[in-house]
Amino acid sequence: VRIRVCSWNLHGNPIDQSDDIQAWLMPEEDVADVVVIAVQELVDLGPKTMVLNTNGDEQRQMALESRVEQALSRGGQFIKVCSFGMVGLALLIYVQPWVAVS
Repeated sequence: VRIRVCSWNLHGNPIDQSDDIQAWLMPEEDVADVVVIAVQELVDLGPKTMVLNTNGDEQRQMALESRVEQALSRGGQFIKVCSFGMVGLALLIYVQPWVAVS
């Protein structure tokens, strides 16, 4: 089983359309069997965010998932097995179908 773990600190900024997510997730077209993505500071970590958004920012989480899934689809089929957001953190885990059934 090939596992790729990726981490990215967005410093409270949304993912820019010019960011090459595919090169980050699949360098040189090397497709892993399990992809773990951890993002820090998905939102600005000011006092208001820390108190009011303890479950994370749903819109930014969905935008992140959409970009990741779009990039992963170019490398084959993946199944999302985890999507978790908390304040400024996000954790996503995707596996190829054969991994999910084993």
